[in-house]
Amino acid sequence: MDYLSRQHAYRALGWRQRLQSCLKFAVQAAFFRHADVLLVELDHVREGLLHHSLASPSSVRVVRNCLSSLYLSP
Repeated sequence: MDYLSRQHAYRALGWRQRLQSCLKFAVQAAFFRHADVLLVELDHVREGLLHHSLASPSSVRVVRNCLSSLYLSP
């Protein structure tokens, strides 16, 4: 929760919403740490996972989003 308490956006939330966010991120972190492979769309997401020790470098793969439904609409 120390990371969340330092963020300005979380200070504006009520205690219940802060707790909910903290629990959500804790559950996500547990899943990330136990995953065999994580697929992310961008390098900065990979770097964030590595920076926060949520994955090992060999378990994170970057698959760039080269096709989006946004570009399929006329």
